[in-house]
Amino acid sequence: MTTVKEHTERMARYYKPDTAIAVHVWHKDDVFHVAENMGVFISSAEAEDILHNIHYRADAEIGINWEVIQCNIEFHIEERNKEETS
Repeated sequence: MTTVKEHTERMARYYKPDTAIAVHVWHKDDVFHVAENMGVFISSAEAEDILHNIHYRADAEIGINWEVIQCNIEFHIEERNKEETS
């Protein structure tokens, strides 16, 4: 996962200030929103872990969308449940 500061610094290194770009930002509140709609409780640390996985496993063909977030929450919950039963 990256922070706003890290992203801003990286963008400043590679692009001139007047370069046209398209950027879509996802926040852990988006992860909380999807989890709530799924009826799942996740902690702040779990939301950050889920964002981290989304960021580093992103598929450029699919991008990041609500379904991707939901699938990553489902995967996280499955892994959490495995750990709890071990």
